[in-house]
Amino acid sequence: MGSIYTIFAARELLVKDLSLEREPRILLVDDEPDILGMLQRAISREWPRATIALAHDAAEAERNIAEHDWDVVVSDYRMPGKDGVSILSDVRAHHARTIRILFTAHPELDAAVRAINDAHVERFLTKPIDMADFAQAVKKAWDSKRAGDVRAAAFARTLHVLNTERRASPPDQDGQ
Repeated sequence: MGSIYTIFAARELLVKDLSLEREPRILLVDDEPDILGMLQRAISREWPRATIALAHDAAEAERNIAEHDWDVVVSDYRMPGKDGVSILSDVRAHHARTIRILFTAHPELDAAVRAINDAHVERFLTKPIDMADFAQAVKKAWDSKRAGDVRAAAFARTLHVLNTERRASPPDQDGQ
């Protein structure tokens, strides 16, 4: 009986602890300023208070990724210096729970395979990007990120509460 109660108590504490109403933190990466502006406007219409950062090249993206914890990173595939799959693979290596989206004007099978196998992208979009489809893809990515965060936090909280309960319980008749 105590364990069932403990799990429900952990869930209630989790809901109080997590800020489920916060807006997403999104990094957009593209070497074309006009594209970045369109993507930013599409997201701003969906979430006016979202944190949105723009990176105009791979180096700027890498700085942003190192300095901040992003919920969603969206990158173009073809850019000078480093391609989007490499950028998103780095995101995966350092921030595995960040959702990754890749878009390209040059859909190639090799790029799609690398995006899936190396970067584990959530979505692979092609240009020209329909802004409503883009906003929907980011919304689904944000929902996926938030659901994963809730599951991870619930698991951690439940383990903490169960461990606390176990330490507080008297040993059973076998001395355990």
